[in-house]
This record gives sequence, structure tokens and C-alpha cells, in this order.
Amino acid sequence: MSTITGVVPQGLRHTHVSRGDLLMKQKAYDATYEIGNTVVHIVAPPKKTQAEVDQILKEFHRCGWSILEEIEEKMRQKKDR
Repeated sequence: MSTITGVVPQGLRHTHVSRGDLLMKQKAYDATYEIGNTVVHIVAPPKKTQAEVDQILKEFHRCGWSILEEIEEKMRQKKDR
């Protein structure tokens, strides 16, 4: 029987890189606020065209209707039991 010496195999060490860190290195801050001893940096999402916004909203609505239809189907199945 083999013994496990660590949770992560030696050749596959995990390194943590948060998405926020990557965004801050790639882009300047859109705004910076100092509140007491705290500094808050704001990084805004990239600007979208109206066509991109319309497509995003269309996808949100499609997902919302899909969720509602799934809930309705589950309610019907419970009622039929």
C-alpha cells in the first residue's frame, strides 16, 4: 500500500492568482478613493457597444425564462405525483 505524503502531488504545486490582481496589472484604475486608512481602487469593465449590450440582455432573458420553465416543470411533476 502506498502512502500519500501531501494533498497536491509534488510536480503540480498550486499557485494562487486572483482575477483582481490580474486586472489591476493589466489596466490603470478608473477611480481611487481613500476612506480613512483604506484605499479603494475601482476598475470598470470595458465599454460595450449597444449591440453587445443588447446581446447580453437577450442572453439574460433567455436564461431567466429557461429557469422559470424548469421551475414550472418541477412544480407540475410534484403536483402529478
